[in-house]
Amino acid sequence: MILESNLINLLILIFILVRFARQVVGEILWQRQQQVMQALADAQQRLAQAEQQFKSAEQDWLQTQNQIQQIEQEASQTAEAVRQYWLQQANEAIAQLKVQTNQSLHNASKQVAKQIKQTFIELAINKVKQTPVDGEVILDRHISSLTQQYYEAKNR
Repeated sequence: MILESNLINLLILIFILVRFARQVVGEILWQRQQQVMQALADAQQRLAQAEQQFKSAEQDWLQTQNQIQQIEQEASQTAEAVRQYWLQQANEAIAQLKVQTNQSLHNASKQVAKQIKQTFIELAINKVKQTPVDGEVILDRHISSLTQQYYEAKNR
């Protein structure tokens, strides 16, 4: 009989548990299901935000790479422009120095030619003065010849 009474008590306990505990256990399982669903929705939302942030960061990175490339191109162009400018300045300075040198050489050669002619005239005059022959005739011829040569050289 003890076994029967224990069995009946056990059945009554199972019935009471099934009858009343089913609502409580169902409520607990439903709440747990809602929490899992909410956590899953939150995780999906965070995943979507992370993907969006990744795409935004990737676009920013690409834009930064393009800007770096553009800056490098501009720097290269600027360096080439500066190099061309200084080459042009150097070429102009060289050309100016050549012109000045040519002018200096031309002026110096004119000066030397003038001095040589002057010395030649003085030597000719001295030679004529030392010559016992009729000095006036010779002197006049030499002076007119030298004067003509002088003016021809001057006009060149």
